[in-house]
Amino acid sequence: MITRTGKSLSVFMNIIVPLDNEIRESYSDYIDLVPNDPAKMMVLDGVFLIELFRKVGKLVDTHPDDPIFKVTWIVPLLMRDILRIENQIPCFVLQKLFEESKTGDRTLQCLILEFFNRALGRQPDVLKKFENLDGKHLLDFLDRVS
Repeated sequence: MITRTGKSLSVFMNIIVPLDNEIRESYSDYIDLVPNDPAKMMVLDGVFLIELFRKVGKLVDTHPDDPIFKVTWIVPLLMRDILRIENQIPCFVLQKLFEESKTGDRTLQCLILEFFNRALGRQPDVLKKFENLDGKHLLDFLDRVS
């Protein structure tokens, strides 16, 4: 995503690092990391997730040798891993990264729903009514859908 947007990693870091305290407050346990480390992790994990959602939503092209789409069992494994409680990223972080890297006219919520559509077993027209739903993180967002 960073290469595709033509923006440097520092652009995304400058957006998220000021949110370090808000990020820390999003978790029930104390985060014992040096200042800005949680924000740095959020940027790296967040740009990966957003690009994954865009690729599954066919907003961006996938390379034929992309290992994520080359092996059929990878995407279901990623779905499970993304929903683990220890892997939750606050939705406000994902939204900020998404807005800075905007591609197409679909919302972040729409792309998340399309990605998890297989797991939810819902039809696209049913998912439409959840496009403006918010959540604290992906697990909370999907819990509100179900």
